[in-house]
Amino acid sequence: MPKKLGIGVSIVLGLCLLFTTVFYIRSVRPMKQAEKQALAFAEDYVTFDHVSDFYWFNREETYFTLVGTTDKDKDVIAIISQTGDKITILNQKDGITRDQALATVQADYGPINVLKITLGKYQDVPVWEVVTENDNDSLNYYLIDFATGSVKSILEKV
Repeated sequence: MPKKLGIGVSIVLGLCLLFTTVFYIRSVRPMKQAEKQALAFAEDYVTFDHVSDFYWFNREETYFTLVGTTDKDKDVIAIISQTGDKITILNQKDGITRDQALATVQADYGPINVLKITLGKYQDVPVWEVVTENDNDSLNYYLIDFATGSVKSILEKV
């Protein structure tokens, strides 16, 4: 009896692992597909040797953002509209980093629970979007200007 129980438990655990793996792969597929699409759109403007970060930004428009190093060792950012018709190439050194955007929000608005940080364009200006959650489960959206580091827009208690 204990041997059959062990086999049954092993089968159930194996199936759980299999289903978890399948669901995980399916959940990341849209993100990987969007990154491939962004790379294809950007290749006429910049050749990435290495992409370190990919962001999917949704505001008035949807943008895909690639952060990485070119084949000429330049640290660049490509912000691409979802349709691929608008592409902005930026030097990373010409703006603030993800960590600096987060530090700006933390300094101005105190300790926060960060849910997401993305880079995209809002009103045709490159911005970092920092999404936080309050203790009462409401959301706050902070848009930080990429070039200046200033707070461009705040939407609180959503």
